[in-house]
Amino acid sequence: MISVLPLERARRDTYRLIHDLSDQELRAQPNPEYSPLGWHLGHIAFTEARWVFGELLGDGSLWESRHTDFAQEGRPKNERGDLPSRSELLDYLGCVRREVQRVLLDVPEFPGDKARRLTEGGYLSWFLAAHERQHFETMAIVRTLIRGSLGISGKHSRPFGEPPAVRRIRFEGGSFLMGTDALCAYDNEKPSHRVEIAPFELDATPVTCADFAQFMKEGGYRRPELFSEEGWALVEREALDRPFGWLSDGSGGWFQARLDGVRPLYGAEPVIGVSAYEAEAYARWSGARLPTEAEWEYALSCLHQPYAGSFLDARNAGPMPAVDGGGQLSSMIGNCWEWTATRFGPYPGFVSGPYEGYSAPYFDGEHRVVRGGSFATHTELLRSSFRNWYPQRLRSSFVGFRIAYDL
Repeated sequence: MISVLPLERARRDTYRLIHDLSDQELRAQPNPEYSPLGWHLGHIAFTEARWVFGELLGDGSLWESRHTDFAQEGRPKNERGDLPSRSELLDYLGCVRREVQRVLLDVPEFPGDKARRLTEGGYLSWFLAAHERQHFETMAIVRTLIRGSLGISGKHSRPFGEPPAVRRIRFEGGSFLMGTDALCAYDNEKPSHRVEIAPFELDATPVTCADFAQFMKEGGYRRPELFSEEGWALVEREALDRPFGWLSDGSGGWFQARLDGVRPLYGAEPVIGVSAYEAEAYARWSGARLPTEAEWEYALSCLHQPYAGSFLDARNAGPMPAVDGGGQLSSMIGNCWEWTATRFGPYPGFVSGPYEGYSAPYFDGEHRVVRGGSFATHTELLRSSFRNWYPQRLRSSFVGFRIAYDL
């Protein structure tokens, strides 16, 4: 049986994110890496219809005619701005949901092995809600990019001050069980497997804006020896000298867009908007390195305290300051994604899930694992095994990093 409650909770958040946006903003494409917000709305409805009607019932209603417009494999991103109006998009979302609810009430059990696999343990309901929540985060990025395009207007910057002292947390290492075997998890998180970890240290907090400003001040972007060959090529090609989205007021102050508009940066906020290459360069400058994905999950498994973060569903519009955890790790979950040193790939014994194209196409050596979740990642997605991935060059997402040290 499929419960519609998780879908309803996800939809409420989606509507909240776009309720004040115009047709023009829903069609805007402020960065070629991302589709317009309106395309995401259509894609969410299309995907729900495709799985409930197509995969369960073999029915093309409400999705086959929309394939070119809203399928992931439909139009390329640079052609997705030709969209229906806001009212038409919302009508499509509402129509699909009403029909899904009707089907769930009328059909208590779907026939066939494939249907049983999809509905077992509430998998399909979980998958569709998780899919919408992941697009919610991407939409939050696009909304922030739209806000950032407005620039600085009549605001005063705040002094960063000195970078705060950061504690290192020592981990003795050992054997731990990485990943999960849970039914409602993505295929790339499975199967669980035992991993050996050597002793290491990890900064208690992510690298902050004040920390990164010091790297900039000391010429970090002018030192090719800190970067990999690919990273230095990116610096030269795009003339990088600051994180993505940092706006200068001309007097040494910095601003950055958030969901609610452009505002001054705080020195204690985690830096976001840096590529894996910039994160590695900062780590080398600090005499450190990025943690591996396994070290990151191992460290979280040793964290005996509740997850803490700024969670967008708690009405936060950007990352919260990284605070000293009193000898504990802080901001591991739900403040900013964190780059790791690990390329995205399958775990031993990997088997594709029902959505076969979710993970495997990105096991290409070009994508890097990020961990932890951002302020725009919903709490229902956050778990210690959750893996996300981005191209190493990507700078426009809510991704920061923390650094590790060999012992």
